[in-house]
Amino acid sequence: MYFWAHNGYPKLITGNADNDIAQLAKDMGTTVGATPFLWYKNGLNQYTNRVYYGQFYTGDLVTSYDSIKNEINNNRPGTVLYLLHPYYGSHYVVFMGYTTNYWYVVHDGWNTNDVYRDFNYDKSYISNLAYTIWGM
Repeated sequence: MYFWAHNGYPKLITGNADNDIAQLAKDMGTTVGATPFLWYKNGLNQYTNRVYYGQFYTGDLVTSYDSIKNEINNNRPGTVLYLLHPYYGSHYVVFMGYTTNYWYVVHDGWNTNDVYRDFNYDKSYISNLAYTIWGM
């Protein structure tokens, strides 16, 4: 949300991160820190389209390094779900960029710090539940 709010869609965040996170969690059906996988995508659509009336689309992504690069090159950040990752556990992270040699950039939560991850290491922990988000 932070990416899109600072790239042409400022109404996606209110400036109060606690309220924004609470609304996103509500839209996704998150309880006690866990979001049901089946509700995640619909929750993203509901949240993004609340103030932009159908201008956003959340599409499925085959998780490969090339598909992540393609989405970033087309200005469509997205999320990947790690399953039983040694550091992240079972958790969605936002992918925002990539470098050379199979490294990609993620953000965990709403912080804006770039975290560089080795795709070759992570790929066995990334599920097929990955999505990209873009404005129409």
